[in-house]
Amino acid sequence: MNIVILLLSTLLTFLVLLVFFRLFGEKGLYSFIAISVVLANILVTQTINLFGIVITHGNALYASGYLATDIISECYSKKEAKKAVYLGFASSLFVLMIMALTLSLKLEGEETEAALRTLFTPFLRITVGSLIAYLISNLHDVQAFEFWKNKYQSSLAIRNLFSTLLSQLIDTLIFCSVAFYGTYETSVFISILVSTYVLKFLLTLFAHPFFRIAKKKIYPLVSD
Repeated sequence: MNIVILLLSTLLTFLVLLVFFRLFGEKGLYSFIAISVVLANILVTQTINLFGIVITHGNALYASGYLATDIISECYSKKEAKKAVYLGFASSLFVLMIMALTLSLKLEGEETEAALRTLFTPFLRITVGSLIAYLISNLHDVQAFEFWKNKYQSSLAIRNLFSTLLSQLIDTLIFCSVAFYGTYETSVFISILVSTYVLKFLLTLFAHPFFRIAKKKIYPLVSD
């Protein structure tokens, strides 16, 4: 059942990204990135059993962020893509700070307070690892995308896939090292690292057709 729900949520995530782009243009991509990063940093605190392998949730949302910045890089500029990355980071940081202050209040209703604390008080290492990995890997993705775009101007696949696959590897190494290294045996840690990257690898391949649709079908409509 998990695999069906994950596939549906992944498809929905990428379709909504395209809808945001079609309806609101570049501003829609900015908005989508802010929303997806906040949601991903909440969901990453939850784990899912997939074919006997425990993975963190929110991977599709992270993958959609790379897709959105690649679309911005392709259709607009590297400068705008970097702004989008900083917006995603700032949005997530702002939500965490606001919730930290909110949870310092004495809230009415024990059940509500308990639910908020469970949702917005993740393990510190996971939160820090997620934020650091997001910022470094996404800035790398913008730079790498520009490099491959200049080197192979005619190939959408090369610049989209090469930049994202390496950036996802950087994200995985940083996040898993900060969040999990030392808390599991080495063999378990390596298993988590490998399974996480394999999933992100597959998500990157799955996302590529949506990149092509955004470039060839939607951008000509929103740029008129």
